[in-house]
Amino acid sequence: MTLVSRVTGLARDMLLAWWLGNNWIQDSFNYAFRMPNLFRNLLGEGALSAAFVPLISGRLAREGRAAGGEFFNSVATALTVALVGATAAVLALIAGVYATRGSDPHTRLLLWLTATMTPYMIFVCLVALVGALLNCLDRFSWPAFMPVVLNMLQVAAMALAVPALARWLPEREQQVYVVAGAVLAAGVVQLVLMLWRLRREGFGWRWRWRPRDPDLRRLAVMMGPMVLGLGILQFGAWLDDQVIIWLTAVGEKQTWQLGAWRVWLPLTEGALSAVNQARRMYQFPVGVLAISLATAAFPAFSRYAAREDWAGLRGALGGALRLAVFEAVPASVGLIVLAGPIMRVVFERGRYTPADAAYAAHILRFYSLGIWAYCVQAIIVRGFYSLQDTLTPLRVMSKTVALAIAVNLTLIWAAPLGAAVFGLSTSVMASLNVVLLGRELGRRLPGVEWRGVLGVAARVAGASVAMGGAAWLAQAYLPWRNKYALLGACMGIGLVVFAGACRVLRIGEAGEFWHLARRGGRAD
Repeated sequence: MTLVSRVTGLARDMLLAWWLGNNWIQDSFNYAFRMPNLFRNLLGEGALSAAFVPLISGRLAREGRAAGGEFFNSVATALTVALVGATAAVLALIAGVYATRGSDPHTRLLLWLTATMTPYMIFVCLVALVGALLNCLDRFSWPAFMPVVLNMLQVAAMALAVPALARWLPEREQQVYVVAGAVLAAGVVQLVLMLWRLRREGFGWRWRWRPRDPDLRRLAVMMGPMVLGLGILQFGAWLDDQVIIWLTAVGEKQTWQLGAWRVWLPLTEGALSAVNQARRMYQFPVGVLAISLATAAFPAFSRYAAREDWAGLRGALGGALRLAVFEAVPASVGLIVLAGPIMRVVFERGRYTPADAAYAAHILRFYSLGIWAYCVQAIIVRGFYSLQDTLTPLRVMSKTVALAIAVNLTLIWAAPLGAAVFGLSTSVMASLNVVLLGRELGRRLPGVEWRGVLGVAARVAGASVAMGGAAWLAQAYLPWRNKYALLGACMGIGLVVFAGACRVLRIGEAGEFWHLARRGGRAD
């Protein structure tokens, strides 16, 4: 289901690039869509779920489904109140900015799109909360399918609604609001479907305002450091987008006044869209492989920790880390080697030019350097959260985010890098997080099988280098002009070489990965 959601999300982005091209309209849409996703990552799939899963797992185990359902109702009610308040605050802030800068047409488009899509965060965060409860009931496919609803409604808006309404909305600056409206409609549909699925499991959502519930208070206390830690990370991602918007030359705006100095703007229209497309491509393997693995493993981690079965927790962590490395390293090498052909095949059509594809591929290579780290970090952080230790990830990640911001604001002016600096800083930040968090986890939970993880990493790296070399040679010397056939051949040759290298190097995780994939991710 995660794979289906990533494929449909990629289809949405392909259609958006074909329809709009890499320009200010798509930049504004991507920036506006960041706002509800910021809260989804921070609350829905981030701090709230990470704190909620251990507590609801414990209550279900100790007191049964009725008590677990009451706790869910209390959390859902409190979350709804908080989200409505946050939405109102964001809309008020947008109104204030509009009052001072709304005369500029480029700024006006960005603000109106942001205001249109901001209420989606209410629905998407509630959907994530319901999904966390379903995960605790060992129901993973339905929550993972919900992004498909969003993606397909946006695709339908671009493919059906926009042409149908073209008579009344002739300009693309007007038509893009139809796609923004589809985001809101998707939120309503997602929540209705999730509540229906939850009711089939014997749980219903009823309004329960119980701020004195001790577990609810404990949830708030646990979320505090998580919100700060994830907030720092999400703020860093949002700040990347903000810096790109600030430093993009649009129309007559080619310089930026900084006190007595006039600074030239290093980015051109479409820079944010190119960064977003590169993020989409590196997040494809991260989401399909690592995040789905971490999501399925987290409830198991929490159950081991609740039973104080430290040997079981160490074993589960070691197994998940080895699988994450096995998944991530070849994905990283493959995307670095084949970034150009991939971007041409996926996006190059319509208003999306070969120059757009080459620029996005340049950015993708730098993001791909850190895929191994993104995947390993997802497992390590959930290890801390299963131990109800939220302060350590906060302390570590706040330091590396500060470093990433410093790198961005200095190297963005370097001509060879440009917008690729955001991929470089993200990879550096994730790599440092893995080193620092891994060391802290070893102190918090002695006996984690780091030597075994490093051994698998070394062998997988060898197999991945062989795969990357074969794919590079195929790309360079195969005399095929058809971009689809060339990419397919390069990927096929690389896959065969990687599979053979895994057999020669006796990488057992290859068989384990295939076994788990066939069984839908369920461990024995």
